[in-house]
Amino acid sequence: MGINLTALGEILGDGEEVLRGLNPAHCDNGLPTEGCFILKAHDLEGPSFAIMIAPPEAQDTSPLGVRQGISPDLFLTLLRRPDYGIAQLNVGSALQHVSELGVVFAQVDDEEWAEHRSAHAMLTGYQTLEPRTRRDLQRFLARLAAEKVLKKPAEKNA
Repeated sequence: MGINLTALGEILGDGEEVLRGLNPAHCDNGLPTEGCFILKAHDLEGPSFAIMIAPPEAQDTSPLGVRQGISPDLFLTLLRRPDYGIAQLNVGSALQHVSELGVVFAQVDDEEWAEHRSAHAMLTGYQTLEPRTRRDLQRFLARLAAEKVLKKPAEKNA
């Protein structure tokens, strides 16, 4: 099962930054685990991310961030979960081991985000990876996200 990339919006370039909500249930000591990045072969839609706002001078490297990105604070309001944290990932770094395998971040409107719908992106293309490669990607994304946690999630309930 492959994803029809033509049905997706614009593919994010290596210079773009994305934001990921961090569910406290999938974090240890405020840091994301691979549970924050569940990737299944049968997923019809991949994990959601926000395209992070970029300054106008980043037009060449982050055109979507300049045009339609949102701030971490605004992203937190869209999550509607004040206990969630937020991590920032660079697209090029996040995909460095799998981009040649067809894994991409794609802009996909999310109507629930109302006027910010165009700031929504999904990770996709991983559905066709071998199970071990998918698990390696989950672990890698968690490690990368742990390096740039912008807001720690609330502590888990004991």
